Amino acid sequence: MNKARTLLILTGAAMALAPTIAKADHAWFHGRTGLPTVREAKQKIWMERGIVHLNVIGDSLEINQEYRISMPGAPLEKKGEDALIAFREDYYRGHHDGAAAVTTANAVGFSSWAAWIDGERVTPDITGWELNDKKDTATRWRNLRMHFYPGTVHRVKVVSVTPLGKDVDHKTIEFVTKDLGHWRGNPDYLDIRVTMPGVTEAFLTTLEPKASAIGSNGIRWIYRKADPNRDIIIKLPTDWRRASIE
Repeated sequence: MNKARTLLILTGAAMALAPTIAKADHAWFHGRTGLPTVREAKQKIWMERGIVHLNVIGDSLEINQEYRISMPGAPLEKKGEDALIAFREDYYRGHHDGAAAVTTANAVGFSSWAAWIDGERVTPDITGWELNDKKDTATRWRNLRMHFYPGTVHRVKVVSVTPLGKDVDHKTIEFVTKDLGHWRGNPDYLDIRVTMPGVTEAFLTTLEPKASAIGSNGIRWIYRKADPNRDIIIKLPTDWRRASIE
């Protein structure tokens, strides 16, 4: 494919992608996750910086999340707090004909999940699975605990691996950005990136929200002192594997 056609495709992807994506009946997602939310020490700790990298590797999605988290010093804060930060783990399956109902017993989450606080590997507290009202999604939370004194800075890293989602005959990527909640104000800087190595000439079937940048090797959203207001949803074209080889 020549450069002019490649540019046309990428421009079309940025300007003409469908604004919404509907949950198809024949859809599933194992291990959907998102930005962290504060469960304890609400409004006390602050996300100074966040870097999230969603990387497509074969039929898997690896998500690396790294955060610099702090508590302001005096006079804003004068005493320590025990904080709990939660990361979601979803199992979604559409109600197509013949499919068994989603239950907490058959929920499937991450292929793998690991976390570090200040470079030290830590074990999360994991909640039980809970069903939503539609009975098509089971969710549980992986909670990290840490202590903050005024002026304390912690660095948190989380790496999860899951299969790509599926919507009929399309592979999908989903990342829940609206979980970001109960922090002390908006993050100073939040950078979310998606890369699909080798897929240089295929345009995306669906992309939301509007990206800060889209190019031949990936997509990027940048937030400065602002919260994301829409979850990231990407639907890959049915021939994306063939396009990545050509």
